[in-house]
Amino acid sequence: MHCRAVGSRQIAAYLPQSGFSAGRHRVRRLMGIMGLQAVYKGPNTSKKHPQHRIYPYLLRKLAITRHNQVWCSDINRTTRSLSLTDEGRTLLSGAKVVLGEVEELEARIRHGAETLSGPIRVSAPIDLGRSIVSDVVADFTAENPAISVELLLSDGYVDIVGQGVDLALRYGVITDSTLRTRSLGRFRRIVCAAPAYLAEHGAPQTPEDLTQHNCLIMRLGMTLDNVWRFGPDTKPQTVTVRGNKTVNDGALVRQWAIEGHGIILKSELDVAPDIAAGRLVALLEDYAAPPTPLQMMFPPGRAQPRRVRALADAFSHTMAMRQRQ
Repeated sequence: MHCRAVGSRQIAAYLPQSGFSAGRHRVRRLMGIMGLQAVYKGPNTSKKHPQHRIYPYLLRKLAITRHNQVWCSDINRTTRSLSLTDEGRTLLSGAKVVLGEVEELEARIRHGAETLSGPIRVSAPIDLGRSIVSDVVADFTAENPAISVELLLSDGYVDIVGQGVDLALRYGVITDSTLRTRSLGRFRRIVCAAPAYLAEHGAPQTPEDLTQHNCLIMRLGMTLDNVWRFGPDTKPQTVTVRGNKTVNDGALVRQWAIEGHGIILKSELDVAPDIAAGRLVALLEDYAAPPTPLQMMFPPGRAQPRRVRALADAFSHTMAMRQRQ
């Protein structure tokens, strides 16, 4: 990769030579922060993921310059590795917010104050991402051609701060109190199976009957989703299910169910079209658990860019329409 770095000397040269020493110093510090944000790619903890590292050559070139002394307390440096200190991580987190605001300001000047532009990085569950989220993104980018969206699909844990995600959709209660959240509503999880499976094996009449059936299980990161919950909050019930297939892809587990391989537990957002079309049959509806929240998560910081707020509004509108159906 070939790149041309613009140093603080070059930017500061445009400032008057007298009366602006403090401003010149701030420019130099900003350039150091921009360099830190550009070359830091996360902790280098695994040989399997070499992209998660500080680029040592670039870092040393920047760290030894007089104008980038801001780095000295922000980097742990040994003969074998380079990593950020706690102060460095704090600086990097704040720098991402500041530089994001600068980029948005530049885009508004370049494209016009009313035009939405720039990149948005979105994370979503696989099944939801391939259907509703994909449709919303397609409509949003058609209406805002200066926007680019990178969609990351995963049913496991995602470090939205470390991976630079602007907006993430996730089911359930969010345990990280540092993240900002926005509710998209509550949706039922439905036990269901294909007519072919039920014709051969019969339908479970109570949750306990599931222990005698082949249940198709989702892996969510390091956790198996094999403890299925039933009943109201006042009288909850759990059943540990088993089956001959486990996968970390929500779309694939649904496809297995449609093909008649077993019983699944999925959000109504994922299986409602299949149930309406007769490809799947809802089971144990009298034992259903309370609906599960679906939330948008945003990284900590100050204001969100206008483009991210606009996309979040588009998701909110779509989910509100789904709940009315």
